[in-house]
Amino acid sequence: GLHAIGNEMDQPIHELPDIGWRDLGQNLSSMSPLENNEKSVAVIGIETFDEEASILTASANGLIKQSKLADYVVRRYARTFRTMGLKGEDTLVDAKLVKGNEEVILFTNQAYALRFPLSEISVTVIRTAGVRGINLKEEDYLVALEVVGSKSASILIATQRGAVNRMALKELESASMAQRSLVVLKDLKSNPHRNLAAKLVANNALIVLDKTNDPTLPIMAVSLTPVARSS
Repeated sequence: GLHAIGNEMDQPIHELPDIGWRDLGQNLSSMSPLENNEKSVAVIGIETFDEEASILTASANGLIKQSKLADYVVRRYARTFRTMGLKGEDTLVDAKLVKGNEEVILFTNQAYALRFPLSEISVTVIRTAGVRGINLKEEDYLVALEVVGSKSASILIATQRGAVNRMALKELESASMAQRSLVVLKDLKSNPHRNLAAKLVANNALIVLDKTNDPTLPIMAVSLTPVARSS
């Protein structure tokens, strides 16, 4: 998705019904029309648009941008609006709510990662293009945007081969935006692991792996022995 659904100040988009967690949710298209090729990539709950916060967005081509939360207030909340200007086949990977003093970690499919301070990303208005957050190799693309907070303890990575790695946050040293990224999985010559998902988790977090056409698999993060980077 390249767009966001906004609302007027103090006016709710829609009164969401209170339903059981096993029941089907309400389709977003009932609130605001979506294009056929669009899908939601992030949901952010806020109390008010007045708070001093920003929305951080990142694209598959490694672009990143930061815009004030207040900029997401719109008058016509029945339709979407562009939140980040992207070119060609580029797509939005994720969106996060940030306060201004966090660190950012970008993860790529070919198992590279880059950690840097959020302060290096200038605040720009919505609809503008992002800046280069991470340099990508040929055919590589961004798969995850994570924000380092006070409750973050470990990095969890899942690959297309069904493997899961957990490593301490300190394994990934802080650098600068668009500098050399670090390998977070050993690069095998035969059937190499590709990073499908990466997440910052607390040690007592319960992680659920969602397998295609198979039952989900819950894993306690603390049950995974921490490994060194590029293992």
